[in-house]
Amino acid sequence: MGSRPGPVIGGRIFIGTPGRLVSGYWSGCARRSRRSHRPGAALLLGLALGTGVAVLATPSRGAAQVPDSIPARPDSVVVTDTVPLLADSLALPDSILVLADTLGADSLAADTVAADSGVVRVLPVFPQAPAPSFAAGVWEWGPEQLIVNEALTVGELLVQIPGINFHRGGDYGMPTAVSSFGMAGGRTRIYFDGIEIPPMEGGVPDLSRIELSGLGRIRVSRRLGEIRVDLHSRVWEEPRPYSIVQAGTGDLDTNVFGFTYVDADALRGSLGVSIDRVDTDGPGRQFPSTSSGFWARYAVHFGDRGGIQIQARRRDTRRGDAYFPDGTRQSDLAGRIRYRFAQGLVAESYVTSHTLTLIGPDAESEIPDDSLRFSTDPRHQVGARVGFEGAGFWVDGEARLQGGRGWPERELRIAGGLDGRAWGGLAGSFEQESWRQGGSGTDLNVHAWTPTFAGFRAFAEWQDDRRGVPEFGLNRTYLPEFGDDPDAVIDTLTVPTFTERSGIRIGADFARWGLTLGGAYLRTEADSLAVFGLAPDRDGLTLPGGSRSGFEVSGSIPLYFDGLSLTGSFVSWNQEMTDPDAWRYLPSRVWDGAVRYHGQFRPSGNLEIDAAVGVRGRDAMLVPFEAEVEEENPLVAAGPRSALDDDPIQLGSVPFYQNWWASLNIRIVTVRAFLRIENIQNRLDNQDYPGRLLPGFRTVYGLRWVMMN
Repeated sequence: MGSRPGPVIGGRIFIGTPGRLVSGYWSGCARRSRRSHRPGAALLLGLALGTGVAVLATPSRGAAQVPDSIPARPDSVVVTDTVPLLADSLALPDSILVLADTLGADSLAADTVAADSGVVRVLPVFPQAPAPSFAAGVWEWGPEQLIVNEALTVGELLVQIPGINFHRGGDYGMPTAVSSFGMAGGRTRIYFDGIEIPPMEGGVPDLSRIELSGLGRIRVSRRLGEIRVDLHSRVWEEPRPYSIVQAGTGDLDTNVFGFTYVDADALRGSLGVSIDRVDTDGPGRQFPSTSSGFWARYAVHFGDRGGIQIQARRRDTRRGDAYFPDGTRQSDLAGRIRYRFAQGLVAESYVTSHTLTLIGPDAESEIPDDSLRFSTDPRHQVGARVGFEGAGFWVDGEARLQGGRGWPERELRIAGGLDGRAWGGLAGSFEQESWRQGGSGTDLNVHAWTPTFAGFRAFAEWQDDRRGVPEFGLNRTYLPEFGDDPDAVIDTLTVPTFTERSGIRIGADFARWGLTLGGAYLRTEADSLAVFGLAPDRDGLTLPGGSRSGFEVSGSIPLYFDGLSLTGSFVSWNQEMTDPDAWRYLPSRVWDGAVRYHGQFRPSGNLEIDAAVGVRGRDAMLVPFEAEVEEENPLVAAGPRSALDDDPIQLGSVPFYQNWWASLNIRIVTVRAFLRIENIQNRLDNQDYPGRLLPGFRTVYGLRWVMMN
């Protein structure tokens, strides 16, 4: 992408504003006073909306628009009309053309030459296949989709995928997980720039400690045996650096802040930095909570062939007295060297360190380990990865050694596939894990699809695996042959719990005339069902499994007006909550739907509107029961237990869930005003765990600002 005078002027106009915005907002968050920050945010939002209405009064639909740099996939859960993040959004508005003439063409030309003379430094990338689609079970968001999406957290983004359920222990900052097909412990894998983030407080990573700010691409592979989430930090393939500032506020003293800076030519290398914070008083203002953190990345490059990169992340959560412990701090440090040896052949080696610090009520006091039901030992990784992509095929292999209690000692994975337009395609993966405590697991997945005929394509997927559950202190297993005898619960300190799963997914999809539809038959079998192991369900047990079958449908239908579409999905399983063998984390029906609009106006395309109104819901759901915490001695209550209460299975239920929501994004040149409304019906009994209520009606509004620096 070449330089244009417009961005240079835009940078000069706004260069001083973000610092004041960031400083004022952050101090307002610290004071937790609505008067300190809401009037400013409301004023900025009002100015942006007012300008948008004024421009709309003279509509001139932009006929010549620059194509999107990362086109949306037709099967994506977001709108198919993508949003030009920088190239179009930084075009000069009509009202600034006079200023450009005033500054003089000579100065603009000089700046343009200086910008073009910079050096672009990015690391080579590994193959990402198969392409995102409903048929492949892969969904992806690029930078254009992420900046307009209504989600404020990674978890809110993931539940836009058909069949993925939310499991929140409360509002922002509280323990959070997602599930699909009834999967829990050991079945959600999170990778940040290709390196796995280990679960540090349970059987899965806590999504409240995974940031959305600073991410440039998110790819989700929803397999029959796992949910794999690949997070990629923002990169910028131009010599000019850029920044993104987000600041918002809303009901329940909810505050949102994010700042990202990316420079592909800094300090003789490339640099990326991001900080963010989300805090709220929670439902009824009873449980104030906070999630905040940062990441920083610096790389020294070997031309365009590779480089050495160092990356650091830290994430803090504060939960007050809602859960034990009161707060956590997870720190991740990674170093890698990556090199492209030939066209399509990329290899890297890496080493990582991961630590978890538990925070007590007095902010910096650490919790004694003997009061915990999970290990806080540091974890480490040393690994190597090789990827190759050729004409119509790809292969990707990885091997790593892992240190620290509670997860596999060795992991080996190889994936590959063939893609031919004449005959369809085939993809598969094989993974093996070995545990130092004893035992090993394997995972085999195969996926095939036919070529497209008249817009139709058929597909099939099969998976069979045996996987260990990352331990969180005691792995407690219920043995059904002993009936309701509490002694049937076995506490295993040394041998991890393994769960076995197999399943099939067979269906077809259709894409033509802007219409996308897909449907599939689902069947999954499990020998046992583990828990997430996070704070809300840490007292749950590994239960016997069984088999389930169901179906899913998903699609997007263009409506009469250009830019208007109807999207939605529906997943149904052959079980009711009243069934004696009903699975946890698996509601009988899950659905979502939305009417979305996207349009650009003015010949320059400098006015853009994204709006949506939708609903997400599910039937009642079984979840593990949360044990009561003894007020007089919470440390003992949270520690290991050798016996259960009267009910050895400890199952609770949460009622029918429904959330009507709305969102609005208005972009004027480089500034976006956003408005998000959740739970429009003000349902006060929405909850994912018994007694852990979710917010009622709430609005969050603010600004997102993209700047060339």
